[in-house]
Amino acid sequence: MHRLMISLLGFALLVTACDAVNRDTDAERQIAAEQKAIVDYSKGVPAADLQQTQFVRAWEEANEIKSLKAFREAMEGKVIPRLNDYVTALKSMPTGSDELKKIHGEVVASYSEAVIAFTVFIDGLNEDNVESRYKALLSAMDKVGAAEKAYHRNLREYYARSRVRLVDSKKP
Repeated sequence: MHRLMISLLGFALLVTACDAVNRDTDAERQIAAEQKAIVDYSKGVPAADLQQTQFVRAWEEANEIKSLKAFREAMEGKVIPRLNDYVTALKSMPTGSDELKKIHGEVVASYSEAVIAFTVFIDGLNEDNVESRYKALLSAMDKVGAAEKAYHRNLREYYARSRVRLVDSKKP
């Protein structure tokens, strides 16, 4: 009877140890999958960054224009198309995991809302409403800024859980 108890106890320890090893292996597999998703995602960052830079430059240039007509033309012909290009680049980035898709989706949604805000800003723009409309546009872009901060925070946390160091490619 004593040997049977020792055998059962040994068997229970073996099963428990195997479960722990399997859990560790599953966790490592999940981390490896997340790391692959991060590598694939990172490959899309330079193209998206380029589109964002082009949008920002076009908007800065448009803001230097004094004539409302020329400003409107710059917004319609350069700024909004560059913003659309940026949103398209964001949407085309591979998000190979559910968590990455959620994090990335929030920044895509905020820039998609910005496209709407820019379009509304231009629609019916005249000397009488330019100031109030521009304030509304800046308010919409403040929301984008807040979404970007949350995106970077969430991305850093996600990368840390996945044992990947997030490096800002824009810093020297």
